[in-house]
Amino acid sequence: MIILNVGTNVQVGILSPYKKQVKMIKIAIKENGFDQINKDFIEIETIDGFQGREKDIIIFSTVRSGKRIGFLKDVR
Repeated sequence: MIILNVGTNVQVGILSPYKKQVKMIKIAIKENGFDQINKDFIEIETIDGFQGREKDIIIFSTVRSGKRIGFLKDVR
């Protein structure tokens, strides 16, 4: 778990190469009581969806798994 204690002007981006993983991150955040995240402060997107934007802090979420996570079965 990452806890950010930063000023109000800091913007955070959470990036993942997979749409399904972005969805799972958003669900996990909501399930943990953080569903009121200010979209001006934090943005969760795929690499393609984030293109052209800048943030002060970038968290890049990666995945490592065998055959258990469905969106990793696609070789692309």
